Amino acid sequence: MKKTLLRLLLIVLIFSCAEKEDEEIYQGKLEELIVGEISLIKDSLTSVIDIKQILVIDDVEYPVSGDKQNVKIYSLETGRVIHDFQLPLIGPYAFDDYVALFYADSKNEIAVLNTQGMFYEYEEGVLLKRILINSEIPYLTTLGSALYKLKKGRYRTVISPLSFFTTKDNSAYDKSLEKWVLDFDSNNKQIDFYGIDFPFGYLKKFATDIRSYPPDLLYLDFEGLSYYTFPYSDSVFIYKDSLLVSKSIFEPARKPNYGGSEFVIKTSVTNDRIGLYELKKESSATIDLLFDKTRDLFLLLRKLNESGTGETNDSRTKNYSLSFYNRDFDSLGEFDFSYPPNSDLKNWFITSEGLFINKPEQESEDEYGFYKIDLSGFANE
Repeated sequence: MKKTLLRLLLIVLIFSCAEKEDEEIYQGKLEELIVGEISLIKDSLTSVIDIKQILVIDDVEYPVSGDKQNVKIYSLETGRVIHDFQLPLIGPYAFDDYVALFYADSKNEIAVLNTQGMFYEYEEGVLLKRILINSEIPYLTTLGSALYKLKKGRYRTVISPLSFFTTKDNSAYDKSLEKWVLDFDSNNKQIDFYGIDFPFGYLKKFATDIRSYPPDLLYLDFEGLSYYTFPYSDSVFIYKDSLLVSKSIFEPARKPNYGGSEFVIKTSVTNDRIGLYELKKESSATIDLLFDKTRDLFLLLRKLNESGTGETNDSRTKNYSLSFYNRDFDSLGEFDFSYPPNSDLKNWFITSEGLFINKPEQESEDEYGFYKIDLSGFANE
């Protein structure tokens, strides 16, 4: 009898271990998925290439990049600019300050938010609307990473609350933490804002960490839902406008170390001393949530940590992970990659061809190179 029980126990343990192994998240290196390279031409008038949108024109996908006072559409086939919106800097239609966020409807229509909170709509180079968002939301300090156009002509982005460095009024600071999501209608100049849920314990631990906000917004237009992730969390909050629909967790292959940021002093190329906040060397951060419509899956970019003996992140190796999840947020695998000192992950975007991320080292000042990542192996079939 005892031998029979022992055999049964052994069988249960074997099957339990097998099931546990099956549940383990696959970990690999991103190099396994790299299938090619592309380059975008960087002319002498372009200071940076910063892709924020993929515009579809006649079923062809074009990355759209914002510069200081320009927005340009690039061809993936030739790498060249096919259209420059050429925001006017003088005259009655003048665009003031610098481009913060934009949304291009076509080669002829574009909406732009500048860094001071002024909203512009242009059509064929003619200014149609100009709205000062900042006057309606006095605590606006920093805009999120993307501007989305909703149905019925509304726009949505996220904002940073009032920095604790700019006020000693605790009540004003606490109130500013409630104002994350900015919605506005350019037709009737209606401006709304509302809060979203925080991960459990987030405010208590990170409220005064300037890099803990704003949350990242991913808006899926075909389902009308907004997905919010926070820099120091694996939680995702799903909203239908201001209503919380559900929340979940993006399970990582390894437990991230959300240790926050620290104040560092750097010396610029002109030998000026600059103070800024950077992630601590061993700290993790959730960077961006992406969705691949072609293959019906989520991609999550995380900063893992930094390695090396440098005093600042410029002189250390930056380590990242790219994780894949299905629509139920089940993990499909996680892939690590790194950027050496004096380089970093700065540009990424998805098309029907795959994911593109900037190469660590740019071979020429006249081109900006990307690696092409194959996503076909994760398609929902």
